[in-house]
Amino acid sequence: MRSMFTNVQRQVERTGRSGTPRDKYLQDLVSQFQNATDEESKEKIAANLANFAYDPFNYAFMRQLNVLELFLDCITEPNERLIEFGIGGICNSCVDPANALVIVQCGGIPLIIQCLSSPVRNTVTYALGALYYLCNPATKKEILKPDVVRIIREYAAAGAVNTSFSNMANAFLEKHVDHDLEGAMQRCHNVMFTEIGIMKEGVKWKEASRPELKFCCASISDAYSSS
Repeated sequence: MRSMFTNVQRQVERTGRSGTPRDKYLQDLVSQFQNATDEESKEKIAANLANFAYDPFNYAFMRQLNVLELFLDCITEPNERLIEFGIGGICNSCVDPANALVIVQCGGIPLIIQCLSSPVRNTVTYALGALYYLCNPATKKEILKPDVVRIIREYAAAGAVNTSFSNMANAFLEKHVDHDLEGAMQRCHNVMFTEIGIMKEGVKWKEASRPELKFCCASISDAYSSS
């Protein structure tokens, strides 16, 4: 089975000799976003950038081009679509330790926590996923504040209303608060493999509210390799 993730050889195969290199293509998207004057164009470009955030091949380019900072800037906008796509890009990216470090150093944790109060379901789900990956010994003091844990416990208890919220919140609590790693793994398995997407070459994809945007959850083995 061929991997969905890109490598240098596959990138050459896909673009051909005259194709646009990935870093140049991403740079063009960033420039288009910065120069866009209408909200719809910004939404489409942010969604496109977030779609590239699932692939580790793009991570170094994204850091060089400050795409992670762009995602964080989107979260500060009043536009709920931009917030959704920004936190979606963060959720896709933060499984990588180097990306996670950039997000934390740029003050991303308070912005992600803020997304827990969003009226948009996808935004809340992506925020829970991002906090799941970002919480570690260096960040837990900032993340595991009583008010944050209380909100996450409320989502965990809301299984009758939204099972994705409940399972993701319970996975967070079991791993980072109750220290039940086995339970957390099962919760994440439920979210990734039964509730929020379709299987594609062994990795879980989640369709967001617009067809141009796909969010990828890490494989189970990757999700727990650092646990």
